[in-house]
Amino acid sequence: GIKTDVCLLWPRGQQIRSAWHAVLQHAAPCQLLDECVHSNKGIHCRLIWLYLYPMIVVTGASGMLGSQVVLQLSQKFPEKTIHAWYRSESSRAAAIASWSAQDFQGKSVHWVKVDLENQQEVMDAMQGASHVVHAAAMVSFRQRDAMRMQMVNPLMAEHVALAAADSQVNNLIHVSSVAA
Repeated sequence: GIKTDVCLLWPRGQQIRSAWHAVLQHAAPCQLLDECVHSNKGIHCRLIWLYLYPMIVVTGASGMLGSQVVLQLSQKFPEKTIHAWYRSESSRAAAIASWSAQDFQGKSVHWVKVDLENQQEVMDAMQGASHVVHAAAMVSFRQRDAMRMQMVNPLMAEHVALAAADSQVNNLIHVSSVAA
């Protein structure tokens, strides 16, 4: 895959964002990944990273199973950025600590906080994805969480599947366990 960065310069206050996004719509299979605004002598520069190769998404990437899927994918495809979707900062930190113990720095991982219960948020985050591993689930062994798990886990899977279909994802893998 080829990674390029594009820098646009424009006078302070001039609005070209919508024009640039119109250009991006015709630049498939590019994926808008990140934007940073820099200031240089009164001129703003917007740095946009475009990835010209398929985008791999792993939901539940901060969980026990998802973090290992991300690790394996990163080792198998070191030239690709893995989009690791997570729910909470504490679980993300635990995944990073686990990787560190396994001598994996996660340099090819792009963390994305996504609420899988929010269908629009999932749809937005899924744009540009070509491969998805859905490993996210609410897991609890407390009786009081049983009803919520039965409601939330199918809902999250539905949101991911609908977003994958809408984004024309090539491959969707859904993994689960009896605990979820």
